[in-house]
Amino acid sequence: MTLDCVTQLGDGPDDRTRLESWLDQLAVALDPDRLFRPADLRLAVNLGTYQWQRDLADVLRADPFLRPRVIERDGWRDRGRPPAQFTFAPSGLIEHHTACGVAVGHDPATCTAGIIAGVNGTPGPISQLHGTWTPPGVPWRGNNADPRIIITAAGRANHAGDGLYPWGAPAGNGSALGIEWCGPPAVGEWPPIVVKLRQHVTAAILRARRWDAGRVVTHHSYAEPRRPGAKIDPSGPWSRQPTLPRLTPWSVATWRTTITPLLDQEDDMTPEQATQLAAIHAAVTGTATERHADIMHRLGQLPGRQLWARAFRRLAEVIDRDPAT
Repeated sequence: MTLDCVTQLGDGPDDRTRLESWLDQLAVALDPDRLFRPADLRLAVNLGTYQWQRDLADVLRADPFLRPRVIERDGWRDRGRPPAQFTFAPSGLIEHHTACGVAVGHDPATCTAGIIAGVNGTPGPISQLHGTWTPPGVPWRGNNADPRIIITAAGRANHAGDGLYPWGAPAGNGSALGIEWCGPPAVGEWPPIVVKLRQHVTAAILRARRWDAGRVVTHHSYAEPRRPGAKIDPSGPWSRQPTLPRLTPWSVATWRTTITPLLDQEDDMTPEQATQLAAIHAAVTGTATERHADIMHRLGQLPGRQLWARAFRRLAEVIDRDPAT
């Protein structure tokens, strides 16, 4: 059982059955006469080491700017490196570019196919998300930027390699989401609309995961401490560094300054939803018998899996602040 057992649930009858089964197992595992202590809650929320990111579509579409630009590739919710062989507990994200050198005639569908299937002997998926300048099947003409963000996988992807995460997570693919972007441009700077899409995608994920801008790195800034000169992506001129040579890496510090203002947006939770989540928190501090019935009732009132996930994230945050755990 992991946080994913909540984030992958929807609102259908089968989902309700699965949640009831999960809660039944939890109730059996605990002494029904003792209080639901923080240590027990950690067991319920944080067991397991492979966290599928099946809420990515909801996370991105929560941003009105992104909503019409999200494309879901068939099978993405179950695509990832095998859980039987790998762990996956992302605590940040890495910004990449595909090195395709966007030129007139470029069709992003070719990049997406490689990200899903793998490239140069590296098995796919290569990233969870793929940003493009035009919808797949629409060639780049040099002035027709109409970008999209394509969801390619919910599980672990082969994008990181060795490096250093500034927040202290273990190096490698298991600790971060990856976003590949078609680019850099063969001529000129990254189109402003593409940069805007990139900013909103990054900010949407950070907000949903309760991460600050320090949890985003470029592939260059991540790899450089351990593999100097190995990675330059993303690179090339963009609005904040317009004179940057095409193969010179972006400044990760400058990139973060464009993300931070987007993280200050108001939470989209309504007062009624906040009350419901507070009630869930109160319910899990009762006895096991009371807890089972009350959690089922409260979760049943929530309209979608994104709020269910938020409820359990809030509980996890409470645990992390408790010095007794």
